[in-house]
Amino acid sequence: MPSRPSIARVLFDEAHGESWTIRPDVARVMQPSHPEDSSYARAAEALARHDLEVRVHADGALDGGGTLSLPGTTNTISTETGQALKITGMTILANTGVNFADVNRTAAGATTNAIQLETNTGGPITVGATTDLAGDAGTIEGGRSRRRGLVKASSFASVSANASIVS
Repeated sequence: MPSRPSIARVLFDEAHGESWTIRPDVARVMQPSHPEDSSYARAAEALARHDLEVRVHADGALDGGGTLSLPGTTNTISTETGQALKITGMTILANTGVNFADVNRTAAGATTNAIQLETNTGGPITVGATTDLAGDAGTIEGGRSRRRGLVKASSFASVSANASIVS
């Protein structure tokens, strides 16, 4: 009897220096004495038991197609000199959107855009809350030149940036 395809895919993004993983072997390296403190392996197993395809995104940007959702109000992302946030060619889930409380790039001299949002459709991408004060939604340093700005946004459905300090 042929197997039917999964009803949906759940992608765990582990490409940005997270302190957790769905891979038990990686969790043992992260927390040798208590690997379960850094593991979402049980959650991944439960999802798989309910006909969901579970995958790990371990390297690179989230781009090039697919559907993206990042609900919640406390998501943060930080880097010293790299590109903090890049979302290109994605469909943003309309009812949850992609939400970040903070986006930070902390060192001057970066050679990339701190934030790059291009050719996305669907729901909103939000950085910070409308009630935030200046700096509450993060600080973006460096990256200025004639060719590279701090934020690059084009061909998108909805982007909102609130209370970030850009210097």
